[in-house]
Amino acid sequence: MRGSVLCAVRGVWVAATPEELVRQKVIAYLIGELRFPKSLISVEEGTALSGRRSDLVAYMKQEAELLPLLLVECKAKKCSEKALRQLLGYNETWRAPFVALVAAQEWCIYSVASGALPTLPPYETLVATICLKQ
Repeated sequence: MRGSVLCAVRGVWVAATPEELVRQKVIAYLIGELRFPKSLISVEEGTALSGRRSDLVAYMKQEAELLPLLLVECKAKKCSEKALRQLLGYNETWRAPFVALVAAQEWCIYSVASGALPTLPPYETLVATICLKQ
């Protein structure tokens, strides 16, 4: 479809807005480079508590439960203090141990427990980090 992009997670065509293009690049990177299981990534999922939709939530399995692992907010232009506050506000509901604010040319990655991270580690490393803390 012209002006559309196929969402790798949802399997549907969506409008190719600048923010959506960033989102799809993040999804491709998470799945292809960092080995996040596609089945454990949710796109634009809302919460019953806040009614807000988050761009991406990656989960980890713990016994029979799915727990938020990484919350990602995508921006079309650049990361800003306002966008970071928005992401951290969303995470008050999600309570993911890792959050990332991603713009076209910029990644700002944080561990809720220890602050800024230089890069986003692979999925298994993030899961192992959380499991070691429990």
